[in-house]
Amino acid sequence: MVYLRVVSENGVSCNFLAAKTRVPPLVKQTIPRLELLGAFILSRLGKTVREKLSSEFTINREIYLTDSEIALYWIKSKSNKYPPFLENKRKEISQNTSISDWYHIRTEYHIAELASRGCDLMILSAEKKWFSGPDWLLSNIEVWTLSAEKFPDQEVIKEMASVKSKKSSDHCLVANCKEQSKIDLRNIIKPEKFSDIQKLFRVTALVIKFIQSNSVSHQVYQAV
Repeated sequence: MVYLRVVSENGVSCNFLAAKTRVPPLVKQTIPRLELLGAFILSRLGKTVREKLSSEFTINREIYLTDSEIALYWIKSKSNKYPPFLENKRKEISQNTSISDWYHIRTEYHIAELASRGCDLMILSAEKKWFSGPDWLLSNIEVWTLSAEKFPDQEVIKEMASVKSKKSSDHCLVANCKEQSKIDLRNIIKPEKFSDIQKLFRVTALVIKFIQSNSVSHQVYQAV
């Protein structure tokens, strides 16, 4: 979610501008990966708001907040040894925003948790902080409880080890094909594992191409 904080002679005002949320992918992801996905969505939303406001306002500063220490570590990391899911999100975040504008905030101060954890519409519509922002946004930035640098603690190290152990499987497909008169693609591709129909089509086409290039006789394919 995005707030516009205006400092004038009359004081400081803060107003809700935009928010966006997304249901988790069908493929199960770890909490830190979902937090990075949230940061990725915020970076896109921030870019859109910036482009819309730049013609009417002078934006002096942008501040992006996350309550995930692991996600912040990934965003600020200079390493490029990440699996595609993480690296693609990190790359676009760096294109949409300035990495130095990202900070860590404690969960109890993070108003976006109302949407990400689920909230009844009637309760949300009556929540003043949702529309005007938490009280600390009206205070001097110097006293905000933010942290720009997060070094890997035990939780980060554990998650990084998990990512490293899965990296080979993210990059490698091993197939054992036997020559036969008929190949049922349903035994190879599981449509229920895909949340994107276009991705299912691409994978299916690649599998058929792979089988054709490794076949010595004509094959009959049964549709998924």
